[in-house]
Amino acid sequence: MRRVATGHDENGRSIVVSDGPIPRSREFTSLPGWVSRLPWATEAGQQVSRTGEDTPLRRSPACSRRPAARGSSS
Repeated sequence: MRRVATGHDENGRSIVVSDGPIPRSREFTSLPGWVSRLPWATEAGQQVSRTGEDTPLRRSPACSRRPAARGSSS
């Protein structure tokens, strides 16, 4: 599985900003074949990166897939 982030260049044309593995992935050794992935997440009020970089979350994404109030995840 991979994550593709798109954006726009200075002329307003669509571009691929990043294309690679999902950065927040965890394979569970106790459950062979089971993987948890969080492709994207933001804190409440946090701007989404325009360069495709991940910004660190203040809380651990492993604790919940449910976003904080006014945050996002996918």
